Amino acid sequence: MGSYISYIIDGIWEAKQCILLGIILWLLWNLILFSLKKRSGEKLKKYGFKYLFCELLLVIYLCTILTITGVIRTDISTYVYSVPNMTSLLNIPFKGASIKMVTLNCLLFAPYGFLIFILYGYKKKLSWEKAILIGFFTSLFIEIFQAFTGRLPEVDDLIANIAGFLVGYLTAQ
Repeated sequence: MGSYISYIIDGIWEAKQCILLGIILWLLWNLILFSLKKRSGEKLKKYGFKYLFCELLLVIYLCTILTITGVIRTDISTYVYSVPNMTSLLNIPFKGASIKMVTLNCLLFAPYGFLIFILYGYKKKLSWEKAILIGFFTSLFIEIFQAFTGRLPEVDDLIANIAGFLVGYLTAQ
């Protein structure tokens, strides 16, 4: 149990480190939306503070996920593509898998699914099928990108991430 807690504490530390980056990216995103006239002062009033705050949390959380999974790195010299790493996505799911890592992957994606529902599913802007596709493609991107970071992409992680995303999405419902 202690190792789970240390991983969760590490994840919280990564989230704290991602707050500034998330705020900057969220501000840039809104600046782009304003400049393209996709967002205005009236729409901001319509969305409300809660929506904008959840949108900011989503950006910060995505930065956190990308940092924890090694997609965002400070040392870009470690980015090297490896074909054998990609073939690990074809392995038999959960053969020799660590229960701890599967659980942690589920826990990592649950808040992501929760926030997606709050932002897009709550007012029926997004069907649950499309939401699952968001979780799937986000996880697939991460797993494929890990082949460039010296980490091993795993089908176990893909399945656990989607399960965690779905748990978060359904919990928010």
